Amino acid sequence: MKTTMLFPFLAFALLNACSQESTSSSEPVPDLLRLDVVSNQPHLLSGGNVLLSITSNAAASEISLQLPEGASNSPLHPMTIAQNETVYQTLVNDLPLGESTISAMHGALKSSVDVSNYPLSGPIISGEQQSPYFCVNELAADRDGNPRRFAIGNGDFIAAEDVAED
Repeated sequence: MKTTMLFPFLAFALLNACSQESTSSSEPVPDLLRLDVVSNQPHLLSGGNVLLSITSNAAASEISLQLPEGASNSPLHPMTIAQNETVYQTLVNDLPLGESTISAMHGALKSSVDVSNYPLSGPIISGEQQSPYFCVNELAADRDGNPRRFAIGNGDFIAAEDVAED
């Protein structure tokens, strides 16, 4: 009975000993560096601030940021730490208006992101006016002949008869 219980253990040990996979990590981990914008889409920033995420297997002290002239950033703060990589966050302030490039560097690695910063007052998105654009009082009455009403939240509504004509 003892040999019956010992056989699966010996088979498992033998298979593991002959396995090609190593349980120790003797191979070097390839360098990793990725820069992402967290606070908004990179082309829709406003107010001169942007929150960045930097994923790397380097220590924070080994990562440098290249910022547009006049911009500054907070120290890299580790948010998540996994095996062989850390996700850092930093807040960049005082971005100039318009398009800029922000880069993170570690050794020979470089990761960049192009950003567009707009005034806090806007406009961020502009272009042709919305079409169709219409006024409530220009709409035909509903099928019962009553003026149209549009909900605006909290149980309130706008009725076509309440809109003054210009």
